[in-house]
Amino acid sequence: MPGAGDYVGSHSSQQRLLFHPQALEGTVLPEAPQPPPSHHRPHSGKRMKLLQRKGLLWGACGFLTNLAVLWALWSWGRRWAWWWVDEDSALDPDSFWRPGCPLESLWNRERREMAWRLGAEGGGGGRNGLCRPDLEVADTFVDFQHLPQQMQDFLLYRHCRWYPLLLEPRGLCRGPGEVKLLLAVKSQAASFDRRQAIRQTWGAGRHRGVRLLFLLGQQGHPELSGLLGCESRLHGDLLQWAFLDTFFNLTLKEVLFLAWLGHRCPGARYIFKGDDDTFVNTGGLLDYLSGLGQVQGLDLFVGDLIVGGRPSRNASLKYYVPGAFYSGLYPPYAGGAGVLYSGFLARRLARVSRSVPLFPIDDVYTGMCLMRLGLSPVHHPGFCSFGLSPNVTDPWDPCVYRHLLVVHQRSPQENIRLWRLLHHPNISCQPGPSALDPEWSCN
Repeated sequence: MPGAGDYVGSHSSQQRLLFHPQALEGTVLPEAPQPPPSHHRPHSGKRMKLLQRKGLLWGACGFLTNLAVLWALWSWGRRWAWWWVDEDSALDPDSFWRPGCPLESLWNRERREMAWRLGAEGGGGGRNGLCRPDLEVADTFVDFQHLPQQMQDFLLYRHCRWYPLLLEPRGLCRGPGEVKLLLAVKSQAASFDRRQAIRQTWGAGRHRGVRLLFLLGQQGHPELSGLLGCESRLHGDLLQWAFLDTFFNLTLKEVLFLAWLGHRCPGARYIFKGDDDTFVNTGGLLDYLSGLGQVQGLDLFVGDLIVGGRPSRNASLKYYVPGAFYSGLYPPYAGGAGVLYSGFLARRLARVSRSVPLFPIDDVYTGMCLMRLGLSPVHHPGFCSFGLSPNVTDPWDPCVYRHLLVVHQRSPQENIRLWRLLHHPNISCQPGPSALDPEWSCN
């Protein structure tokens, strides 16, 4: 049988030719068609070069188009990602609260999750009086075991927002007359001398419509509940919750105070909140408030404004915040030594704080809540969060303090001495920079 290679010619004519040498003798085979002469060929070389150039041109255009699209997407992401470490975007409320990328720090991610879970758990864990630690964070947070102890404690209990009251003043905001100014002072259980100095000086009830309140947590050792109970019965100005009073729990103290204020003292027109190691010119605060218009004082929040602050990455400092917990710049905030704000704004802050995760630094946290409301603190030169300027040669000059509202880092003895000097009947102040320009006097 012939093989597959035994057939030639057209299949349509069905002509078969056996490839035997004898059969091919004397047979003239048709010549294969020859290519045309070179002068009759088309210009294939030039056409090929033209096609190559067109391909290169189209490839370059496509590459530039893709590059432009990638640049536009990158620019859009840089402009709107709220976590981007850029000063302008960090100060923009819209960009600060815009959701970030999946690789977010812990606080940034929880802030986004709380935005849609607002109020789902009644404002935080621990409503039954027992708040359990978040043990999962110890396994998932980067280098948790190497963090400072206060940062570890904060991460474990950062979701706890409710603690029972231990001491509460009765009738502080009741009785005749309105509460024009509530002085809410952050203090610790053992600071008896500081509280007593304030009661004898700028917290004394010599101004009508002014009330004094000390905000406390619990102290581990020694046990001071008996002394605090006696102090509370004697003065009636202690507000204490059952949480451990630490630096990173000052934010918790702020949130609990705002909630208490809305229930127990909703009629307070203005609130001063500051530390117990500050000197406050109470009369100066009242004079400043009396000069405000009704609209101007509605969303009032003034203090020593800090802009462009960054988290400290130095683990040896008490302000240390690891990058795995928070990324980005801080929003504008007022130094926690002392701030002045309206009661109307306090109620707004209490509501919005439920959608902002707790942050370990209380004054930065308040700035976050303000930015969530589309607001920013207003700078006042009379708030000296970092003490007096080196320009002040005599720190006991009462004329310096007449135009200041708050001076930080003053001991109980210094507070008493300054108060007596400031209210001496024979004070005579000569015009000068220290007496006329608060900005000249503050650090």
